[in-house]
Amino acid sequence: METTRGEKMDLTAGYDFRNFKDALNPRQITSDLASAGMDWRITSRLQASVRREQNLTDSDPTYPSQTLLSARYQINAATRLFLTQRFASAPIVPIGDLSHSGFTSLNSTRETSLGVETRWRQNTSLTSRYQIENGMKRYR
Repeated sequence: METTRGEKMDLTAGYDFRNFKDALNPRQITSDLASAGMDWRITSRLQASVRREQNLTDSDPTYPSQTLLSARYQINAATRLFLTQRFASAPIVPIGDLSHSGFTSLNSTRETSLGVETRWRQNTSLTSRYQIENGMKRYR
């Protein structure tokens, strides 16, 4: 991972190699993922970022190619609001699949999240979010 840090912008690029072997099912996936991102400090309280993660070979089911957009607003030293939007080529399929447990839906390629994060201590925070799966569709 390489980061170029500027006064108001940070640029990041990276490469991930994954070798996924499923012990329960007869499958093995080797994937190469390139990523690039930009973080922009618009003001001292407002930040925005864009990230692209692109699979160069076969896709690991837990890491599809995707674009992530986000904005964060610092309300005070402990609390911030956030808005994120994810556009992906495929749904995220976790290795430990909970799709039939009622806790999650796994067919979303677009997700919009709005929430608040409050820091309690140095390594502890509480996050609450509202998520819309398959949100921000473009109709023609």
